[in-house]
Amino acid sequence: DTDGDGVPNKHDLDDDGDGYSDLLELNEKVRTDPKDPSSVPIDTDEDGIPNSLDSDDDNDGTPDKFDAFPLDASRTRDDTPLYWAAGIGIVLVIIEVALLAARRMRRSEEEPTPAKEEGTGEVEPGEAEEGDDEESLEELFRDEGSSQEGSIATEDPADTSNHEEVPSEKEME
Repeated sequence: DTDGDGVPNKHDLDDDGDGYSDLLELNEKVRTDPKDPSSVPIDTDEDGIPNSLDSDDDNDGTPDKFDAFPLDASRTRDDTPLYWAAGIGIVLVIIEVALLAARRMRRSEEEPTPAKEEGTGEVEPGEAEEGDDEESLEELFRDEGSSQEGSIATEDPADTSNHEEVPSEKEME
């Protein structure tokens, strides 16, 4: 009976009485002497789980892998200039990405619409073919000075006050 608790070592789960079971002390990640009360595993937060097996050594609620100070319960993140520089760098990258996206959107809005295939005759409603506008369309259908018989007039056909007589083919012979 190493610890003098009256329980023989072969039946005692903690032979040395240090508060850690013999099985735990024999664990390959802990490796302390189960028969020596001064040989105890490091347990920063004193929760009974050795640091080598504890996912939160200081018991501050932040897992060690995310804790800049895993053995200090009063601090979890690094406030050093390097930490701040990294944070500022990340913010600058995010701003740059946002600016690039805005530039691309602006460029796509400014780019001309691709030309229609020639000869298809397809024109979207409300959209004129290249070079066409209201004035050029009116010129195509204007009867003024036309030498072709049967041309289309855009004016009132009943109003003959401003029309020239166009000779027919028979008259021209």
